[in-house]
Amino acid sequence: RYDHKTVVIDGVGFAIEDQKAIDDLVDLQVYQSVALNEGSKPLSKHLIGLEYVIIDQSYLDYRNGKLPFIDNTGTLISMGGADPHALTADIARFVNTLSYARPATIVVGPAMNSHKFNGFSTIISPNTLASHMASSTALVTALGMTVYEALCVGIPVACTAWSEDHEATALKLEALGAITYLGQWDKIDWSKLVTFLNAMQNEYTRQMIGNIGMRLVDGLGVKRVADAI
Repeated sequence: RYDHKTVVIDGVGFAIEDQKAIDDLVDLQVYQSVALNEGSKPLSKHLIGLEYVIIDQSYLDYRNGKLPFIDNTGTLISMGGADPHALTADIARFVNTLSYARPATIVVGPAMNSHKFNGFSTIISPNTLASHMASSTALVTALGMTVYEALCVGIPVACTAWSEDHEATALKLEALGAITYLGQWDKIDWSKLVTFLNAMQNEYTRQMIGNIGMRLVDGLGVKRVADAI
């Protein structure tokens, strides 16, 4: 408000068609993405990479041991605030057919009709998913900031993608060993989800995957952005 600068902080999984047009309009761009503009030389007006992911304090409190994790064998399912392709119930029913993955707990956002999910363990419009991640064995979600929040906390993630733009990011994260990518929303690989949930029953495997995520998203993004500014 003092210097009249425009700073844009963007999330993950989108395509930029005209970078110069954006450059001309803003003073600084923060791209919280593992794949965006990969191979290009970052300019002084760009901060690009997972090291700049900005994570809410509630997740950092669990990551840093200020709040305790709760042992649980359940699977958390969060398809965003709106779940545009109505996948939540289908995934929850599928998870609940696997005795070792029970129980599935679903997150219902403000744009979803919670009455559709009677019979499921349901969390309605939480302010944060931090405590729910910390009491779950694994997370099934769609690519977005929720994935990076889970990586920061150290919770293993299986995710789908809403578009090809999201898929490029998901595939990069999978190549790094951080997540399991289930395919785009309309062609989910259910057998891959079974393999993931089965692997999550092994504590060593969970810790190993969780450690990869915590290294990639270390929770220091806010400080790095402030220092860069």
